[in-house]
Amino acid sequence: MTFVLATENSGKLAEIRDILTASGLPELSVVSLAEAGAAGGVEETGATFRENALLKARAACGATGLPSIADDSGLCVDALGGAPGVYSKRYAGGGDMCDFLLEKLKNTEHRDAKFVSSIACVFPNGDVIEAAGECPGEILRSKRGAGGFGYDPVFHIPALGRSMAELTSGEKNAVSHRGAALRELAAKLRAYLGVKSCGALKIGVYGGSFNPPHIGHRAFAGAALTRLGLDAMYIVPAGDPPHKPLPSGSPGAAERLRLARLAFDGLERAEVSDCETARGGVSYTSDTVRRLTGEHPGASVYLITGADMFLTLRDWKDADRILETVIPAVGARRIGDGPEIRKAADAIARDFGVTPEIIEFEPVDVSSSQLRDALMDGGGREYLAESVYECIIRGGLYGARPELGWLRERAYAMLDGGRVAHVEGCELEAARLAARWGEDERSAREAAILHDVTKRLGADGQLELCERYGIRADELERESAKLLHSKTGAAVARAEFHVSDAVYNAIMWHTTGKADMTMLEKLIYIADYIEPTRDFDEAARLRDLAYTDIDAAVIYGLEISIADITSRGVTPHPRSLEALKFLRTSRRVRRGE
Repeated sequence: MTFVLATENSGKLAEIRDILTASGLPELSVVSLAEAGAAGGVEETGATFRENALLKARAACGATGLPSIADDSGLCVDALGGAPGVYSKRYAGGGDMCDFLLEKLKNTEHRDAKFVSSIACVFPNGDVIEAAGECPGEILRSKRGAGGFGYDPVFHIPALGRSMAELTSGEKNAVSHRGAALRELAAKLRAYLGVKSCGALKIGVYGGSFNPPHIGHRAFAGAALTRLGLDAMYIVPAGDPPHKPLPSGSPGAAERLRLARLAFDGLERAEVSDCETARGGVSYTSDTVRRLTGEHPGASVYLITGADMFLTLRDWKDADRILETVIPAVGARRIGDGPEIRKAADAIARDFGVTPEIIEFEPVDVSSSQLRDALMDGGGREYLAESVYECIIRGGLYGARPELGWLRERAYAMLDGGRVAHVEGCELEAARLAARWGEDERSAREAAILHDVTKRLGADGQLELCERYGIRADELERESAKLLHSKTGAAVARAEFHVSDAVYNAIMWHTTGKADMTMLEKLIYIADYIEPTRDFDEAARLRDLAYTDIDAAVIYGLEISIADITSRGVTPHPRSLEALKFLRTSRRVRRGE
């Protein structure tokens, strides 16, 4: 079936076409108004996104005689009373949309906003299908990213730590307002077409906590789609699982839904549904099955589970009603589950009169609980889609610590080429010092890897980061990019990699030092000074002190730094003077002087 897309926006056309063609709708093709031989330019006179979407879809359907889809979407900013809203495209009066908005908000601290999308599909017989979606976020203080269109460069998604314009097309489609609306539209279209033209469909329902969703989940979903010959699969993250509570520290339903959409992105004929996370309360499968069978009358519905849940199926709430409606389908989560699964399948066939399908596939031997433990220990990356792993690290989910190899890759990409050797040496020295002084080696490595991530930026770039992250810079810091890079580096380390407070502070004070430094802060200060590529007259003595008397090493390092700065006619930063005074005083007190 051919649908006309009522838009002249090439970016929006590509985005909508990508999502709809990947939705599993049978023989779907999407063409533009121009490709359908019609002119655009319908005046958007509606007072709401919904009214404008209906206006455009009806006009396109009337002009082409084909089913037509129209989207009206825009940005709603809290501080502007919901503006620009339906006037988003015209808000800047022909000027740069992002620049105009940033000027409007230049003195505004409260920057919460949301993208809103309303979509209408109008058929020549007068039938109408509607859908809507939202994406919450906040407005940045400057543009970031080269992708997307419209307001994307200034719209920040806190959970991902990036602007909409910094996302890949797949990542954007997984979290965007338009992606959410189109997924809802696709589900409604499948139900509509299943009744009107397609006959009986084979629908799969694959639920779980997906906490987090990993490559084993995706492999199983792909196997189920193929082995069962499904026309579509709904992957349904539970809001509040009834069988066992979510472990302490688990992300909320909205975050797990976002992770699932990233994990299953691009899986043909599969859609991640929010029917349980949006419903609220305990997520009972009987409610989900009732909803989906209502949306797909006449369809064969397969309830897809792993072995653990399948073995308890007869104990679920309303199990009799569920098994009257669906065909259970089970796959082994672990190697060796086969005999137990077959025994349970035979019992269900005998007691309920429905024969479960057993999905033969090679399981990935990992569980979400194992993966959560691995993430806290800096592992687990190999079991996650890259976009899922990045989202977990940026959001600080599951108490995850970044894998050091992954962290190095990203940190080194932010450096000038000549600085990589210094950072490698600093990490090596920091790890040695941590072992010598009983400090956490992992934290020392993280701080060393990230301590110079903004060093390549000049003064303007440093000040831009200060504005972005709300960093207060004193007069001396504003005059010296070298001084500022430790503060901006700490901010980037927290925003991009969700480092601990201890690591954040070690990065923050590694240039000037400060009074009453922690052991980790001292070690990073000294590691930066004495790593193997450093070569200066006092280096040998400083290296000796670093492994025999760490406070004496920091004092000597501060003395060298202050003397060098003063000799060049520059004022030392007060924090360095305070650090030196504090350490000297502390040593005298310990000696009883």
